[in-house]
Amino acid sequence: MIEVGPDSHAELLWGLRGGGGNFGVVTRFDFQLHPVGPEVMFAFVFHDGSDGRMADAIRFYRDFACAAPDEVSTLLACGVIPPDPAMYPATLHGRPFAAFVGLYVGDPEEGRRLLQPLRDFSTPLIDASDVMPYIAAQQAFEHEFPAGRRYYWKSLNVSQLHDAAITQIAAHALAPALALQHHRPLAHRRGGAPRQRRDERLLRARVRLPDQR
Repeated sequence: MIEVGPDSHAELLWGLRGGGGNFGVVTRFDFQLHPVGPEVMFAFVFHDGSDGRMADAIRFYRDFACAAPDEVSTLLACGVIPPDPAMYPATLHGRPFAAFVGLYVGDPEEGRRLLQPLRDFSTPLIDASDVMPYIAAQQAFEHEFPAGRRYYWKSLNVSQLHDAAITQIAAHALAPALALQHHRPLAHRRGGAPRQRRDERLLRARVRLPDQR
């Protein structure tokens, strides 16, 4: 067994956090937890994605996410509203959409103010934004991914999203399950202490390498 952390076998830690290789068997994770909630502001709003609006929505999302504080995490999902009468009004079925999702982990009223631009981007098709328990926000998309199915995701990390790339993304935005995500390191304060970013010490892992017995 070896201990892996930011100060010990850092390259192996990088691999385990998403490098993509088959490095061994992780037998234990130690996470640094932060208090959240119990209530948070959760933005969940659908905007019209037809007639060239998709590219505008993606550009707006890029600019909003880059300027957002660390306490905000966001997601943009693009697609076509499915014919599900239990979830969506019949008048919206088949309509292209750009959905903004945002979560603020600080004071809910401050979160309402900070996330309001996601709701004001245009006249919403659907706006389910509200203050809610953090647990409810975590469960918001469970109905989209029923247990027992085999889900496959491919993703790409980018440091910038140029206008040329946005044009290409918008051209394919009606493909199933296309999403853009922007996650900021979670910050917190305790008794006026300096902010401690999650990426400073995200996790430590105990690893069994393939050649060890």
